[in-house]
Amino acid sequence: MLGLKLSDYDKLKIACEIEGHPDNVAPAIYGGIMISFYDDSHLDFVQFNEGLRALTWVAVVPDYPLETEKARALLPKEIDYKTAVRASATANVLVAALARQNWALAGKMMARDRWHQPYRKQLIHGFDTVEKAVMEEGALGLYLSGAGPTMIALFNEMNPSILQRLSNQLKEYNVEALTADENGVEAEQFHLQANGSTTQQ
Repeated sequence: MLGLKLSDYDKLKIACEIEGHPDNVAPAIYGGIMISFYDDSHLDFVQFNEGLRALTWVAVVPDYPLETEKARALLPKEIDYKTAVRASATANVLVAALARQNWALAGKMMARDRWHQPYRKQLIHGFDTVEKAVMEEGALGLYLSGAGPTMIALFNEMNPSILQRLSNQLKEYNVEALTADENGVEAEQFHLQANGSTTQQ
């Protein structure tokens, strides 16, 4: 917007320096699914969009906030080697399933997460109820959006009837159907003309 001529990579690097991690800013800038690594000096990532238009993400949003620091405090400071190997294997298979568009397998791996969800879901009132409701309606899996409290259910088949049933069952939540943005953030410029009209670029 300021004519800085920054590449998307430049923008992501700056955003990571501010945010401390690429988890949110990478997909916001690039769109699609982003698998990213950042350690304060090195930034690497893989992006893929294939097949995302066939999917629907249903956000189930509680009416209360959840402090990220409180959710982080629940995470263990250490885990044993065997648990770490299994957790890493689950994450690896999840990424591979997403890359190969094996949505059913991706959903299965979501449920097997051992890095954060088993700990953080303790703070999400009704998590098990939400999980049961979405799975009965054909969801492939449910996961916490970041630290929560929003929960995201992945569907490869969605219609207004399913969404309405979920809204009826989960009346204490805001239930919204979402689709993936494949392009990331875009800026639109409007120029004010002398006659008061605007032109768009």
